[in-house]
Amino acid sequence: MDNFEELRDEGLQDYIKELVVARINALSKELEISVGGENITREEILKSVMEGNELGREVIEMQLKFLRDISEGKIYQSG
Repeated sequence: MDNFEELRDEGLQDYIKELVVARINALSKELEISVGGENITREEILKSVMEGNELGREVIEMQLKFLRDISEGKIYQSG
């Protein structure tokens, strides 16, 4: 699974969206990120993921990369 947009299985796409939404919902309601000089709230991020717009697809890709990196041992806690 290299790219969310390349997935042909809509059921898998829906599952991945649900996973990303659950991960975002676990974050603080006060969360904001800055994209291109514009602050975006957690709720706006969630809406973008659900709508599947450009920002939403980027968030999904970032989450998938993070999860892949964890599973491959690239991200770990030492000490």
